[in-house]
Amino acid sequence: MARVGWVAARADTASGEPQWLRLSVFDDGWVEVPTFGRAVSAVRGDFRTALLNLAGFAVGLAVAWGCLNLAGGTDGAPAVVLRVIGGLLFIASIGMLLARSFLLRFRQRTSWAADGADLRRLKAAGRLPARAAGAPLWRRATTAEEFSSWLTNTTLVRAADVSTVVVTAPSPDDPDQVAEVQLQSGARLRYRSTDRTLGNLLAGFGVRSV
Repeated sequence: MARVGWVAARADTASGEPQWLRLSVFDDGWVEVPTFGRAVSAVRGDFRTALLNLAGFAVGLAVAWGCLNLAGGTDGAPAVVLRVIGGLLFIASIGMLLARSFLLRFRQRTSWAADGADLRRLKAAGRLPARAAGAPLWRRATTAEEFSSWLTNTTLVRAADVSTVVVTAPSPDDPDQVAEVQLQSGARLRYRSTDRTLGNLLAGFGVRSV
């Protein structure tokens, strides 16, 4: 057996207030680790956004450079128009990159602030995960059972206890991917995440996509 991966997700609780979890998924099940998750769940999305921002900036610069080059080979009004267009594209590209970077940074800082408040609540309630006594420091867990035994305040979900997993794809009205887990005992688990890794990781546990 081996570790498959992890994803940050929100889980429904009896109180109605969502609990952020890190789901560490293995071949034999997964482990719910209460932790901060807002910023972590957006890491992959933020990375894609940053790449798109850089790509847009590069395209804008390329077009602006092309306009300026064309202007150098022409005379009169067309040259002036091309220089103006190239200059405006250059300024617009820089402005868009700065604006999008600022918005991304603002969203990240807001997420980290909320995550910090969650961690303080977990600590005050005595539910903050910690390494169990005797747990190895440098050894990597290979099963969910093993990983769960190395940490306190976690919940183990065994693959043998899972009946079905239904994954609902994001929609315009709900950007989250939702995974509903039906256990053999009749209990239900519900996870939500903007990271589509959630459905991919649970694909080995009888997933049905909706």
